[in-house]
Amino acid sequence: MSNLDKTIRLIIAAIIFFVFGFVCQCWWWLIGLVPLLTAVYDCKDGALLVDEISNGFHYSVMHNLWKVLINAAIKNNTQLFVTTHDVDSIKGLRDAAIENYKDIIAAFKLLKTSGDELNAYHYSLESLDYSINQEIEIR
Repeated sequence: MSNLDKTIRLIIAAIIFFVFGFVCQCWWWLIGLVPLLTAVYDCKDGALLVDEISNGFHYSVMHNLWKVLINAAIKNNTQLFVTTHDVDSIKGLRDAAIENYKDIIAAFKLLKTSGDELNAYHYSLESLDYSINQEIEIR
């Protein structure tokens, strides 16, 4: 292979990287979704625990991430238990749930009391939506 061929291939590779790496960043989240979907399918008819779901994902894809993940869980009869401290992830869940999943989404906030007792507070979709809109701390 001549130097000219190598240079042309390098230029083509740089163009592809630029187009798909910078212009189309919205598609990179699919790479991070593969392990989650694999886990959902692996836990068919069971439960899946996911800690800090928003790690590695841009805030702009959280709505689509939740839609895809919930659809996969429904199709595989997999119950999801997901933790997050990220308000953008919670907003994405709310937006996905309002569209299609009003009756199957529940959110809980865990707080430790001064006596080291752990209390769970249930959020219906309506109360979750209200808390987000009023900027009430829900994480």
